[in-house]
Amino acid sequence: MDDFLTQTLAQLQDAHAYRTLPTMVTDPRPGHIFNTNDYLGLNTEPGRLQAGLAAATAHGTGATGSRLLGGHYPTLTDLETALESRLGKSVLVVNSGYHANTGLLGCLPQRADLILADKACHASLLDGAKLSAATLKRFRHADYDHLAHIIHQNRSHYDQLFIVTESLFSMTGTACDFDTLIRIKHDARATVILDEAHAVGCYGPSGMGLADAHGVLDDIDIVIGTFGKAFSSLGAFIAGSLDLRHYLVNRCRSFIYSTALPPFVTGVNLASVTQNHTEKQAALAAITHYCHRQLSQYRDPAATHHIVPLPVGNPEVALAHADQLARQGLVTTAIRHPTVPKHQDLIRISLRADHTPEAIDALVHAWETLAL
Repeated sequence: MDDFLTQTLAQLQDAHAYRTLPTMVTDPRPGHIFNTNDYLGLNTEPGRLQAGLAAATAHGTGATGSRLLGGHYPTLTDLETALESRLGKSVLVVNSGYHANTGLLGCLPQRADLILADKACHASLLDGAKLSAATLKRFRHADYDHLAHIIHQNRSHYDQLFIVTESLFSMTGTACDFDTLIRIKHDARATVILDEAHAVGCYGPSGMGLADAHGVLDDIDIVIGTFGKAFSSLGAFIAGSLDLRHYLVNRCRSFIYSTALPPFVTGVNLASVTQNHTEKQAALAAITHYCHRQLSQYRDPAATHHIVPLPVGNPEVALAHADQLARQGLVTTAIRHPTVPKHQDLIRISLRADHTPEAIDALVHAWETLAL
C-alpha cells in the first residue's frame, strides 16, 4: 500500500493537481476574500448565532442518534415545516449536500431506469447515479439539443427517465435554461432532479433558488438545496412529493444510517430560512452586475451570476495566479482537474453581498496585470 500511495501522490504533484488544506483566513483587507460560498455574508450574523445557542440549550449539543433512533427533535421538524411552506413540497433534511445527492440517486432510480446528467454536474450527483442500479448517460453541458437527442434514442428502452442538473453550476457560473428543460421534461415524461446548492438563499421571492425566482417550482419534481453555501451553516434538504419523503425515510441509506444534525446547526438553519434576506440579495445582485461589467473582457459571457470563472487552462499557471493574487491580499482558489475537465483550469471568483466596488476594482486591476 505504501508504494501505491507514494506513487499516486508523486503523480499528483507532477501534474500540479496535488491538494493541501489551506487555513481559513479572515479578510486581509475588508471584503477581499473571493473563495468562500458565504454568498450572503451571514457567517457571523448575530441573530443566527443566538438561534443556534437557543436550540442547543433546549435540546443539547448533539442529536444523540439518527432520526430513526432518537435523533428526531423539534427544531428539525420546525425547519422542515418552514422549508415546506416556501417550496410547496414535502421536505426531508439531511446532513450535507453530498448525503442528499448520493442518498437520493442511490435509492430512487431502479435497474430499468435511465439517468441523464449534465456533464458539469457536481461529483456528488454523479457518485449518486453510480450507486444506483440505473443506467447513467451524460449530455454535454447545457446542451439541451444533445439531451433531447439522447432521449429520442433511448426513451423507449427504459421505464423511468431522470434528468439531473443544477440550477447554477458551481464552476462554470452558468444557469439552467428552465423553459427548455421543462418542455423536454413534459415531452419525455421525465422526472427532473434539480440541485439548487449555489442558488438557495440568493434568488427567489422565498429565497429558495432559481426555480423559485423563475416561478417554476411546481414544474420541478425534486429540489435539492443546502445550508452550507449562502446560509453559511451545514446540512441539506430534499424536497418533493409526500410519497417521496416517506420513501426516503425508508430507503435513503445516507439518511437512515447517519446521526442527525446537532441542534445548534438546525437552529441556525431555521433562522437562516425564516429571516428576510431581501436586502442582502439585492446587494449581491448589485455587486455581481458591477463585477461582470468590470471583468467583461475576461469572463465567459454566459456566466451572469455570483460565481465568476476566470479561465486559465493550465494547472500550474492557475496555482501561480492564485499565489500572485494572494500576495496582493486577494484570496482566491485555483480550480484544477478533476474538479474541472483537463485544460479548463480556472480561478473561481465567489461574490458576496458584502463585497464592495473597491474590492472588485482591486481584483480587476490585479487580474489585468496577470492577464497581460
